Amino acid sequence: MNNNEIDQDNLAVKYNNQFLIARASKNKRCILAYLNDRMNKLENYSWEYNKDIPEQILSKMDEKDKNYQEQYYNLINKYSKNISESDFDLTKNYQPPKEIYIEVRALQDINNLKTFEGEINVVKNHTYSFRKNDIEHYIRKGLFAINE
Repeated sequence: MNNNEIDQDNLAVKYNNQFLIARASKNKRCILAYLNDRMNKLENYSWEYNKDIPEQILSKMDEKDKNYQEQYYNLINKYSKNISESDFDLTKNYQPPKEIYIEVRALQDINNLKTFEGEINVVKNHTYSFRKNDIEHYIRKGLFAINE
């Protein structure tokens, strides 16, 4: 073997190593982007649904996802309590409503639904008018649909 052949072998190994490093780096970036997107979705669930995440979403989450979402939700609550002595909930929409009442359609029967005016029995596929604050979390749970 002459010097030229050894240099070409070293060059081939060098390029092969550079290719493998570049490929591993790309794979790492893809995995980190996926994990970042997944964490953002879990964090958004805490803001959108509080603890009442719909079953169709929960069924797609593994234990680590559920644990992360629970810890993030607890962090939001802890921060809420630190900034206010009252029951201040950061996850609620604090924009003034355009209308106090909202018209909704029940997606299932609910007995003894508690509202500001008192308790009511809700019948599936009937339309009701509730105060927006009373019904917001039930809409998030998927128990009601807003009538447009």
